[in-house]
Amino acid sequence: MYYANANCLVDVLPDALVQHILSSLKNAKDIASCSCVCRRWRENMTQIPSIHFPRTIGDEKGYIFSDRIVTRMILSTNSLKELKVYCSFSSVSLAAWISHTKTSLTHLEIRVDDLSDKQPLNSSMCKIDQLASITNLQALRLWGVQLSERPHWTSFSSLFTLEIVGARLHDQALRGILNACPSLISLTLLGCSGIRYAAVDQMRGLKRCRLDFYGSGDCCIIISAPKLEFLEVQGASCIHVSGDHCLRHLSIANIQGL
Repeated sequence: MYYANANCLVDVLPDALVQHILSSLKNAKDIASCSCVCRRWRENMTQIPSIHFPRTIGDEKGYIFSDRIVTRMILSTNSLKELKVYCSFSSVSLAAWISHTKTSLTHLEIRVDDLSDKQPLNSSMCKIDQLASITNLQALRLWGVQLSERPHWTSFSSLFTLEIVGARLHDQALRGILNACPSLISLTLLGCSGIRYAAVDQMRGLKRCRLDFYGSGDCCIIISAPKLEFLEVQGASCIHVSGDHCLRHLSIANIQGL
């Protein structure tokens, strides 16, 4: 059989094979490029399980262009499971993404970028509160969050991994976050500031905990986790770990007074 051009060859590929090829793609630019191959490939884009948007997904026009592209691609999916967004986005767009993926999404990673003085003080809170409607979330990673109050979360009963990086948190905000995540197996707070007292307790399934605080080093940490095996702490003034644990790895650094 003779085909006039490469597009004809692409057209005869079974849908299952096309979906397998597309499922290996994660970068949003690669996915967008493949959607231009032909109409069948574009139609199969609805089945992709994962999309990663790097900070450079937009152009010199800034976040408005990026925001529009991100929203359009996410809303074109049917059962997205993993979403990573490092480019800027608005609260309105985030609400649209979550409304569309709230039952399918299991892994979410977003860069909020609210530590700039140019950002409204309640910008992080508006975005973080919206995450509460994601029903099956298993892993959550937040970058650049600024929270002075407890987020309006009820319970992420399926959330096993939580990582917060480069955040500015008040004690009550951290307490609210941890209270809403009772099933955590892994907890990471990396390069976070503003915390004076951190109580990591009532987490009976927690096995891995990494706490790295940035600032004056006057944070007091209380940990009660009977299954805890791995613990790393940096930048605290005092640490208390209850006697009921399974520690196999312990690392303590930059502790005030030592």
